[in-house]
Amino acid sequence: MAEALQNLVEDYAKASDTVVSVFPVEAWREMLEGHPDYACKIGFIEHGYPLGLKPGTDPNRLSKRVHNFVTSKADALEHIKRLHKELKKGQIAPGWGHYQLNLLCVPKKNGETGLMTEIRVARHGSYPKVRSKHISLNDAITEEARKTVLPHFKDYVAQLYPYCYASLRDLKDAFRQLLLALDDREYVQYTIFALRFRDNRVAYGQAGAGACCQDFSSLIIWICEKKVPEFEGKPNRMSVHIDDFLIVAHDKPECRSLTKTFDRVCAKLNVQISVAKNEDCIQRGVVHGFGF
Repeated sequence: MAEALQNLVEDYAKASDTVVSVFPVEAWREMLEGHPDYACKIGFIEHGYPLGLKPGTDPNRLSKRVHNFVTSKADALEHIKRLHKELKKGQIAPGWGHYQLNLLCVPKKNGETGLMTEIRVARHGSYPKVRSKHISLNDAITEEARKTVLPHFKDYVAQLYPYCYASLRDLKDAFRQLLLALDDREYVQYTIFALRFRDNRVAYGQAGAGACCQDFSSLIIWICEKKVPEFEGKPNRMSVHIDDFLIVAHDKPECRSLTKTFDRVCAKLNVQISVAKNEDCIQRGVVHGFGF
């Protein structure tokens, strides 16, 4: 662990403070031309999503519970690795501000870890302490709570009924692909391992983060429906819930064609897809716990 921390410290000292969009802005300008809110959406892509965040906690310390969590022997190495990875990608950078939000290093089922701000599940109790390597964020929400938190999701799955085949696509590290607006970055900072970090990307758990991701994903659907010939004359063949895309078709060849087209659009816009979660031309599946 000492070596990993030393490598993090060395790269921290050399890290650039320059923040640029990871998306090819000119490609987005071309594909979004004609959008009714063009100027606003391009601003989000180029300069980041504004969340209107407020000052957080004491800038010099984390809460005792969170500090104990991220610095425990069991979690510290994974935390360092995740910080180092995001530092190299420019997702986080050396901090400069006077505010701080609490941070959690959350294990995922695939063995990786994710960074998120400390949150509570509204009306359904506190977010549980995450220790096991075999649970994920979704496990924190009970089935009963899920029905309340996602009241419209059954309508999303119900769109399948007129069709025979579907493909599923999931944005890779969905929130972390979105640049955070400059005015908000000052309020998303934290000090850990004696290093102050500033977050440059939207993070799960931030107020408004889900709406921003939904807005971003909806832009991709708009582009496909308005600018891509393969989707012409085929309305309502795509839906999205935050970062989970659903593509439906009457037959397998059509489903395969629409899915490949969607993948090409994402590649052109540099939108990263989680390949491990891809489902192509299926007739049965599960999305957010709902079967179809």
